[in-house]
Amino acid sequence: MERFDSRIGVVTTVRATRRKTGHGWGQRPPMFFCQMAEHAAKLRTEFTMFAPDDVHWGNGTVRAWVPQDPQKPYGSWERKLCPIPDVLYENVYVHLAMKGFAVGLRQEAKKRGIPVFNPPLPGKWMLDQWLRKTDLSRYLPPTKRLGDVQLAMEQIRRWGQAYVKPIGGYGGAGVTRIEVLGANRYRVSVDRSAKGVTRKERFEVASDQLRRLLGRRKLVPHLVQQGLDLMTVKGRKVDFRVVVHRDAQGEWHVVGVVPKLAAVDGVVTNLIAGGEKLSLQDVVLLAAAEHKQIPVVKIEECALNIAERISRSYSYAGLIGFDLGVDKSGRVWMIEANPKPARSLLTPDMRKLAARYSTEFAVYLARRQRRLGRGMQAVSAVAGVGEEQGTSGTQRKRPVRRTSERRSGKVSGRNIQTGGEPSTWTVGAPGSWQVNEVDRGNVSGPVHWQESGANSWPWTPWTPRTPREPVNRFDREYGDRHENGIVQTGFGSNRDEIHLQEVNKTEGRVTGVTNPSGILLLSRK
Repeated sequence: MERFDSRIGVVTTVRATRRKTGHGWGQRPPMFFCQMAEHAAKLRTEFTMFAPDDVHWGNGTVRAWVPQDPQKPYGSWERKLCPIPDVLYENVYVHLAMKGFAVGLRQEAKKRGIPVFNPPLPGKWMLDQWLRKTDLSRYLPPTKRLGDVQLAMEQIRRWGQAYVKPIGGYGGAGVTRIEVLGANRYRVSVDRSAKGVTRKERFEVASDQLRRLLGRRKLVPHLVQQGLDLMTVKGRKVDFRVVVHRDAQGEWHVVGVVPKLAAVDGVVTNLIAGGEKLSLQDVVLLAAAEHKQIPVVKIEECALNIAERISRSYSYAGLIGFDLGVDKSGRVWMIEANPKPARSLLTPDMRKLAARYSTEFAVYLARRQRRLGRGMQAVSAVAGVGEEQGTSGTQRKRPVRRTSERRSGKVSGRNIQTGGEPSTWTVGAPGSWQVNEVDRGNVSGPVHWQESGANSWPWTPWTPRTPREPVNRFDREYGDRHENGIVQTGFGSNRDEIHLQEVNKTEGRVTGVTNPSGILLLSRK
């Protein structure tokens, strides 16, 4: 019987069907999943694929598709009962995911501590507001949320051109371009309706008509974004789909850059709306013929910089597709970020590379989860929960991980005990502890104090909160920010004491204290 070090599963509605295999005909899934299975076998990892309703959470099993011979993933596959994998890659189609098809699976996995990638990212508005507070704001076009219609019209007149986009939309559906023609005239352009029907509309309106149009758009959350003077090739606007992925060490890499040309006078570059994809090499040559230069390095740097920042807060983020634009001055802009970029835009070589990285990142999460499981047991001991409980926390005399292990990149996570030697913090009773955020072996600072360093978790002090209230204001402003575990939830009677409590990220509230006596206090020396 094959022995596996890890188990990874792809959650998808795609099934194995009758296809040509290496030895005639048999049932197997599309090539991408066969390529993932091939890489999994090399990493001594069991590969399975199944739909959300194939999982039997009660008995810990799943009815999954697996290769009949793990060493021959391009041969026939079969359905069999397997243990629930260590890591899940949620790959449900976007339109089904938007309807909540995978919500139950994510919730059940979270209860059991099973990592699921890719996680839902903040919506367009929340992502814009979050990144705008960082040094990456240079990549963001001026953007407002559609609220007061009169203010939106004034903003559009100042810009001269704007795009009105549904915050929860995808595929270019519902994107409206508005151009100022004169004092009281506007041109409105739409390629796809809000329901996703490809229907090009071009018409002129007066101010009162535009006001009514924006009023209707306002009924569903929308953004108003300044129109960019994007580079054109052959008289058509071009943007770039950049797909980035994390590897076996959790590092980001560019899988591919795919230029997309809008139709003549097109609003969006989506293929379904009349856009056209070209190879990067072809677009570079076409641009050069018009004495223009494609800043490929800057485009890739933009995608990698934003992805790295996102993964600091969303540790399970492993795949992002960015739509980036380049204006006529050569400046790079982020137009969209998509955690489920369509593979149909990628070349066969790009898809093969994406399959490899998908597998490697899943295995990375599985191995990290095993290490963090041991690390969090030690943190629970520090906090006085688990087997070694005490009214003031339980002392432990050595670090969870040796310094050499941390520096070699074998540990990642938050709230990891990194030392037992004297430090600037004590836990309740005598005994000194260091509790840090750890990122791939790099200790980036204590999780519990604002002045802990530039790379520490970006929160600010807040007033003490009682159990059952949200952990802090960042949960509401930026979405889920904490893994389940021990986090700071407030200050004590003075600013030299802080509260640590157990938090359930799904519900965004405190679910328990870290020791039987109540809130655990850490005192600053």
